[in-house]
Amino acid sequence: MEAKGPNYSKIRAILNRIPKKTQAIVLVSGVLIFSAVGFGMKVQADQEAVVAQHLIETQGFEVYYNGELFAKVRNTLDIQTTIDEKAMFLEKAEGIAMIPDGEFTYEPTSFEDEDETSPVAIQQAVDSNVEFLAQATQIVVDGIALATVKSETEAQQIIDGIQAPYIAKMSEDGSEIFEVGLVETVSFETSATDPTTIQTVEKVEEFLVKGTNRNETYVVQRGDWFEKIAYDHDMTVVELKAANPEMNYNLIYAGDDVNLIVPDPFLSVATYEKATYEEGIEYGTEYTTSSSYYKDENRVVRSGKEGTKEVVANIKKVNGKAVEVEVLEETVLKEPRAKLIAQGTKEIPQLKGTGVFQYPVQVSSLSSRFGNRVHPITGRPDFHTGVDWPKSKGTPVKAADGGTVTFAGWKSGYGYVVYMDHGGGFETRYAHMSAIYVQKGEKVYKDKSIGAVGNTGNSTGSHLHFEVRKYGVAYNPYNFLDGSAYR
Repeated sequence: MEAKGPNYSKIRAILNRIPKKTQAIVLVSGVLIFSAVGFGMKVQADQEAVVAQHLIETQGFEVYYNGELFAKVRNTLDIQTTIDEKAMFLEKAEGIAMIPDGEFTYEPTSFEDEDETSPVAIQQAVDSNVEFLAQATQIVVDGIALATVKSETEAQQIIDGIQAPYIAKMSEDGSEIFEVGLVETVSFETSATDPTTIQTVEKVEEFLVKGTNRNETYVVQRGDWFEKIAYDHDMTVVELKAANPEMNYNLIYAGDDVNLIVPDPFLSVATYEKATYEEGIEYGTEYTTSSSYYKDENRVVRSGKEGTKEVVANIKKVNGKAVEVEVLEETVLKEPRAKLIAQGTKEIPQLKGTGVFQYPVQVSSLSSRFGNRVHPITGRPDFHTGVDWPKSKGTPVKAADGGTVTFAGWKSGYGYVVYMDHGGGFETRYAHMSAIYVQKGEKVYKDKSIGAVGNTGNSTGSHLHFEVRKYGVAYNPYNFLDGSAYR
């Protein structure tokens, strides 16, 4: 039997007191009420489902570009695809990866279909409002960005190009290269930049080597020479040579371009090499005495000659110039020969004229006599005021007699010349010399070396032009060189 609790008996007793008809009415009413409640709940659920579906269908994003509302889209790909397509187009045109100059942010939101930004409008907004930058490479030297190129590959190509000439030069010299590098610290950094600032490999390499973008050249004119060009442009010859390291300074022609910008490179190439080369050994000087010369004279009686040695060394060069040399081995190939100088011991004569002229050089031939002649340079008739004796350049020129130097220097036509007063109105002149050993006002003795034979002034070859004048009038020198007294 089914167990019944005490409450059951109470309920049953109450129901027994309600008429059967009433019980039936209550039962039907309960069923109807329960059905109505269930229907209402279903309608509400359906309505909530519709609202939820609408919320799902209207979900999207507000797109902001640099903080400004840019578009409303259902999917972020609607924007990103357009951006990527524009970047790819520009990359083909510029030859370098491109990115938008600015930040896109996406805020989730809901909006109706009529508020969604169309693909055409997105494209127009990108074309009109979004700037693109190149993903370029900066060359950074000692922490300073000096140039921008398309890629790290181009940047490395520039560095290799700067170092290449020094490597090639060492190879030509037969050196053993064991290290090449840059003195400065160089790095490459990726940077978003305006594509118009990107430079070519050639321009950047020239800029880093010269240290400037400035170019200034001079076109050689007829009659120019290297030293004149330097003087005309307020440059030293050393500076002009540095600006034109590959130029042959002795062979310049009208129309040639001469660079006037002295390089001050941003990058210095350091090379380390083991080299074998020959080097001169300096000669010393030895001294002796000779009674053939006066006490105030000395003569080189034996010229010195450099020796030669083979050197093996480790060399550090910066921009091709040696800055450190570590000698590893030396082998003497040829011993040097010392220069020998003889110091005169002969007593110095009185510093005045003897009255008798001697030949200022040893004479073996005459190239131009005294008197009327055809000038060897102009080809016109000319009166020659002295005599010309051919002699080798550097041959000592002696004073024809004792006297006082009244002029020593350069004169037009004469070149380097010495005038000497011997008293009694007599004067001698020594012209076209390569060197002068006396000065104005100096008193000299007969046979003293006053200069050296040369080819200066209006001259067609190395010789001594010698004159004898009395009170300014030129006489034939041979009239006074026969050993007789001139006064």
